[in-house]
Amino acid sequence: MILLIHIDKMQENANIPKIKKKVPLLIKILAGFNFICALFLFISFFSIIIDNQFEILVFIIAIIVTLGGTILFFFAGRGLLKAKNYARIMNIIFAILGFIITICLILLVAKLNLIIQEANQNVDANITNLMSMFRVNVFLPKAIISLVVNFLIALYLLIDKQVKETFK
Repeated sequence: MILLIHIDKMQENANIPKIKKKVPLLIKILAGFNFICALFLFISFFSIIIDNQFEILVFIIAIIVTLGGTILFFFAGRGLLKAKNYARIMNIIFAILGFIITICLILLVAKLNLIIQEANQNVDANITNLMSMFRVNVFLPKAIISLVVNFLIALYLLIDKQVKETFK
């Protein structure tokens, strides 16, 4: 008897149409960026496995970070498309971490450039090529763009009324 009542309730619930939330375009674009990040991390994961030139501890940490990042970004993107609040919170955290990491990189690059200027020694060509990536005039504009983008993403996900309504 109880089983029949339960089956009847399940059939009633099955007939109720689910209301699908309309996800804003910017959220869909952000979800796409999450999927692209997941793809890059997934490719990095296999790259690390195939080209294993690390010490075992570094290898294990790199595997955990890339595989974990792949999973996090994939589910964050999927959650955004389904208007899940956990995905909004994850993306806010990603944006804040991106902002903090970019500031740390700016400070690191500034310090490295000071060290290079003070050294004034002939250095190996490989080191010179590596350090060309960290020239302030090349790195700083990219870092500023990263800061602005991360700030705007966090601000949008925290303050926008349409986003708040979507993720209720």
